[in-house]
Amino acid sequence: MVSQPKNKINIIIFAFLLIPVVFLLSTNVFAVSCGDTITTDTTLTSNLTCNGTALTIGADNIIIDGAGYSITGNGSTYYYGVYDNGHTNVTVKNTKFDNFTIAISFVNNSNNCIAFNNTINNSKKAGIHVNDSINVNISYNHIYDTVWDSSGSDDNGFCDLSDQDTEANILVCYGNNTIINNNYMKSSLSTSGIYNHDGSEAGIAIENSNYTTASHNRLYNTGDNYGFRVYYTNHDTYTYNLINGTPDGTTQNTNDGFIVLSNYSNFSHNTIFGGSEWGIFMSYPSHTNYIYNNTIYNINYVGIRIINNVYNNTVDSNTIYNVGDVGIDIAMNSQNNTVKNNIIHDSNKGIGVGYDPYHPNSGLNINNRIINNIVYSNNNGIYLDSSASNNIIINNTANYNKIDGIRLEHSSNNIITNNNGSNN
Repeated sequence: MVSQPKNKINIIIFAFLLIPVVFLLSTNVFAVSCGDTITTDTTLTSNLTCNGTALTIGADNIIIDGAGYSITGNGSTYYYGVYDNGHTNVTVKNTKFDNFTIAISFVNNSNNCIAFNNTINNSKKAGIHVNDSINVNISYNHIYDTVWDSSGSDDNGFCDLSDQDTEANILVCYGNNTIINNNYMKSSLSTSGIYNHDGSEAGIAIENSNYTTASHNRLYNTGDNYGFRVYYTNHDTYTYNLINGTPDGTTQNTNDGFIVLSNYSNFSHNTIFGGSEWGIFMSYPSHTNYIYNNTIYNINYVGIRIINNVYNNTVDSNTIYNVGDVGIDIAMNSQNNTVKNNIIHDSNKGIGVGYDPYHPNSGLNINNRIINNIVYSNNNGIYLDSSASNNIIINNTANYNKIDGIRLEHSSNNIITNNNGSNN
């Protein structure tokens, strides 16, 4: 038998005894209470019911893991579930929040933070809020029943939290490089009218921000006015989102799928249905956006509406049907836009240029290009109103429309060539 040196045995015993010490030092063994400031990684071990802000972040590089437990507020104004003011690399995950003004808030250079796999109910202003922070990732969260808060002033913009019309499931203000992916949001509240304020004002609101990416989000009956509210942004990407419908396909109460005031942004492969007014509504000062390969249907008024001094946008390869008024509409002094390769059917008008019964006599719509579209089974396929001038209508197919394939209503100086129309 070979004996072990005594010093080697001592080293082995010391190392064995050290293991639980290291484990204890690397794990937060302190109980978490309402009002705590968190300065180390923390895992909840029980539910919390709080009368004020539940947890405040007090250091960088923190992970809060709810482990499926709940943090519940009392519904009082301006209290948070987790509040991070200026700390970076913070992650909030696997937590259930209920009845806070804002469930999770990253503000004032809370950069590189993550909200992941949380369930949020009954927030008064926002489920998740980002302000003046970059590289925030909001993914795989479930957000329900963000409700209207009647307190505060009105019409100051969504980034003013004192505004009574600021309610969104996800609200991003003055953020750059925000990622919003694979979130699910739904309201089970009453939907008896567009402006009833039973739900939030927007599913996802992005304001004064740049380079936002929002993909694969599902917004079911999210609010009174907007699925996405995109205001004063640049270089955003919105893809593969589903907006406004419910899982059984019924029409729900939302005004617009997207309302857009943006530049150099991409809106593609989204599915929008069941809106009260517009599928995608783009207005001043928007320019140089790309609206591509979206599917839009069962909209009361207009599928894609480009209005009010909007220019250099491209609307390409979208499928639009069952729209109450116009599939694609260019109006109110909008210029140099391109509408191409779209398929529009079973609507009042397929494509309108200068057609605007909502704002008549509101400026010329010139130098727009309508190219290679297929419009069929509408009342009018392509409709140019009196304010449409110097536009190009080329290589379109307009068949089986009930009144006219292409109709000119006192418009002038347009080029109309190589179009195909039959059975109109």
